[in-house]
Amino acid sequence: LQVPAGGFAMTGGGWLDVPLWLDTVRRQFQDDGHWVDGAVDEQEIQVGENCVGWRDITARRVVFCTGLAAAQSPRFFPGLPFRPASGEVLEVTLAGGSPPVVWNSGGKWLAPRRDGTCLCGATYGFGEWVGVPSTAGRVELTRFLDGILRDGYTITGHRAGVRPILHQSRPVAGFLPDCPRVGLLNGLGSKGVLTAPWAAAALVAAIQTGATPDRELDPARLNRHPGVSRP
Repeated sequence: LQVPAGGFAMTGGGWLDVPLWLDTVRRQFQDDGHWVDGAVDEQEIQVGENCVGWRDITARRVVFCTGLAAAQSPRFFPGLPFRPASGEVLEVTLAGGSPPVVWNSGGKWLAPRRDGTCLCGATYGFGEWVGVPSTAGRVELTRFLDGILRDGYTITGHRAGVRPILHQSRPVAGFLPDCPRVGLLNGLGSKGVLTAPWAAAALVAAIQTGATPDRELDPARLNRHPGVSRP
């Protein structure tokens, strides 16, 4: 690696393979009998004073963890103040071998994976609701790679997504003031791997003990800000 513009190695950090983690958790829930496949229409949710119901399932509460899909929720979450940002990453194989740690330089990063390949990212498309691999994104990321790699590389994949960012770029985790049986975990944005454990733990504490969520996580704070409609 060469970094004429400066950079740093994340020697104490790492990278979470989110798709693999989600698949592992899903299989664990299936094995424990706690998983049901199906599309949930919010209009099918019955909300009572002490419970909620969906089809043949009854529970004390329901929590929506739907990302940007919450912007299309007229019943429970109308007008959520989303500020989405699309992003693209490249999957690459380096001729000189993968670096042992995640490397950051100039607002981009290069992260090694267990199979010997690397991920390179990421672009930001503020205000974009749809993430699609683009020529512009590929050029931006290959320019970064060309600037830091002494040896060649091969692009083996190109993917895109959208960050579900809410007002103030902070997540929300809690229950609705006017509908306390309905909860929301959302707005994890580009730092979800770091903030999700904190937000989820606060949500679990609220369910199990009735603890009041941190004010920074309270969905009520979003009521003071106008929402941005999805085009």
